Amino acid sequence: MTHRTKLITLIAVHAVVLTTLFAVELPFATWYSAAMRGAQKMEQIEHKQVRGAADLRVAVRVSSNACETLVRDFAVNSDELFEYQLVQRQDITRVSRRLKRWVDNDFWAFVEQLGLVWIGLLACIFIWVYDPAKRKYIIAFIVTSIITGLLVDVIKKTTGKIRPEPYFSTYAEYFHVRFLGFLKGWTVDAPVAFPSGHSTQAFVTATFLAVLYPRVRWMFYSMAACTAFSRVLSQAHWLSDIYAGMLLGCYSMRGGLALLERLWRRFCRPL
Repeated sequence: MTHRTKLITLIAVHAVVLTTLFAVELPFATWYSAAMRGAQKMEQIEHKQVRGAADLRVAVRVSSNACETLVRDFAVNSDELFEYQLVQRQDITRVSRRLKRWVDNDFWAFVEQLGLVWIGLLACIFIWVYDPAKRKYIIAFIVTSIITGLLVDVIKKTTGKIRPEPYFSTYAEYFHVRFLGFLKGWTVDAPVAFPSGHSTQAFVTATFLAVLYPRVRWMFYSMAACTAFSRVLSQAHWLSDIYAGMLLGCYSMRGGLALLERLWRRFCRPL
C-alpha cells in the first residue's frame, strides 16, 4: 500500500467515525441530559395563593414527624397576591442515582483540568530541568499550542455549533438549534462547541510527550482520552467535538514536531 493510499484510507476512516458520531451524539446527549436532570427532580407538596387584605399576615408552618422544621411569618399588603409552594426531592431511578454518583467525583474534575495549556507548560519546565537534550522540542509545543488555540476559536465561530448544556437547558428558547449557521458565531455571542478546546490541548500535550517518551505513550493518551470524555460528561461538548479536538491536537502536534525537525536539520544541526 502506497503512502498516498494510506493517507486516503486514514482520511476516509476519520470521516466515517466523525459522521457516525454526528448521527449518534444527539440521542446520546438527550438520554444523558434527561438522566442527569432526573437525579435533580423535585416534586410539589403544596401550592397556595392568598389575596391580601387589610392587616393580613400569613404564617407558614411545616412539620415532619410532629416536629416543626420550618416556620415563616409574612405580612401581605392589601390586594397583593401572596403565593408559595413546598417541594421535596423526588425519588430518582437507580440508573440516575448511579450515573450521578459516577460522574460527580473528584477524578473527572481533575482530568478535565488536564486539557489546560499550563499542564503542558509544567511538562516543558520538567523537560527543561531534567532532560536538556529534548529542550529544543519545547519550541514546537509552544508554537503548536498557540496555533491550535487560534484554530479552535476560528472553527468554533465558523461552524456555530451550540454546546449541549444550553441546548437542553432553559436557554433553549435562545439556542433551540444545534447549529446557529455558517459564520453566525462571528456575529452572535453564543456558547459554541466544535471542536473541543480542552480535547485539542489535551492531545497536543499527550502527543508531545508520547513522541518524546514513547515507552509510556499509552499513559499520556489514556489521560487525554479521559480529559476529552470528561467534557461530554459535564455536558460542555458533543461526542463529535471531542473527536475533532483529538484529531486536531494529534496531527497538529506531529506536524509541528516534523517541521521543527526539518528546520533544525537545515539551519542548525541534526536532532
